[in-house]
Amino acid sequence: AKDGIVARLAALPDTKARVTEAFQAVYGRAPDAEEAPQSVAFLEASKAHPADATRDLLWALMTSAEFMTSP
Repeated sequence: AKDGIVARLAALPDTKARVTEAFQAVYGRAPDAEEAPQSVAFLEASKAHPADATRDLLWALMTSAEFMTSP
C-alpha cells in the first residue's frame, strides 16, 4: 500500500533514519551499536530498490528470535 510502513520508510531520504524507524516500528527501540551499521550497509547495498530493501529489512526484524519472544 502506498501509505504502508514500507512506503513510508522507503521515502525517508536518510538511510540511518530509515533503520532507526524500522527498529522502532518492530521492536519499539533504536538499533544497538552493532545492528545499526549492519542494517545501514544492507540498505545501502540495495539503493536502486529502496522499497524492496526496506521490506526485506522489516521481514528480517519480524522473523528474528527477539520479535518472536517480545511480549
